[in-house]
Amino acid sequence: MGLADVVILAAIVAAVAAVVVRVRKKGVCADCSEAGTCAHKGHCPAHMDPAEVEERLSRGL
Repeated sequence: MGLADVVILAAIVAAVAAVVVRVRKKGVCADCSEAGTCAHKGHCPAHMDPAEVEERLSRGL
């Protein structure tokens, strides 16, 4: 295994670790359906009006 392979493998491991840490810290949208409550109301597109989502996504265009 060369140096380039080790660097690429380390980058992949770091990316996977970052995703795992984020999911443990913030949860995922599927948590809402399982728990029946949402900790992200106001920020979660599932709880927003479609016009609100469109306006939010088109900001800055």
